[in-house]
This record gives sequence, structure tokens and C-alpha cells, in this order.
Amino acid sequence: SSGINAEYRRARDLSPLLMLKAVYQIQSRQGGAALWKGFTCHLMLEGIQLSSEACISHVTGLPKELPSLAEGPGRLVGYTTLKTISTVLTLPVLSAVLLETVQSESARAE
Repeated sequence: SSGINAEYRRARDLSPLLMLKAVYQIQSRQGGAALWKGFTCHLMLEGIQLSSEACISHVTGLPKELPSLAEGPGRLVGYTTLKTISTVLTLPVLSAVLLETVQSESARAE
């Protein structure tokens, strides 16, 4: 019986409906724009990531699209290499944005 209750509680805690409660609480405490604060920044970072992948792929010939299994493991390694190089090159920008976000949030809290 306690195993069933624990399983029910765990399933309830993972329910997507709890997200609605969290979203409502954030919006009521911080205002309507709270959920959109990082959206523009996210789009900008996604653009930087995609642009770097396109440039690296153009220069190196590594595949931008995830290859099918029929194309062989070499293309999959190339795809993974492209993603890794792109992530390493854009990591300083991502880190700077994260640091700035944390600093601005802590300054706002004080």
C-alpha cells in the first residue's frame, strides 16, 4: 500500500499540470513579462549556434543534417564533430550571457 502511495505521489509530482501552477505563481509575483525575459536572448544564442555550424560546415564539409544509419558511421562522426566544434566555439558567448543573467538577477534581488 505504501509503495502504491509513493508511486502515485511520484507520478503526481511529475505531472505537467503542476507546471501551470508554477507558471501562474511566477506570473503573479513577477508580472506578465517574467516568462519572456530570456526569450530574445535565447533566440539570439540559437542564431549564433546555427550560424557557427553553417560556417564550420561550409569550410570543413562536415554534415549539418543528422545522417541516417544507412549513410554509415563516418557521417555520424562528422555530424557529431561539427556539433562539438560549434559548441566549443560558442561556449564563451553562452557563458558570458549566463554570467550576466545571474549577476543581473542577484543585483535585482538586493
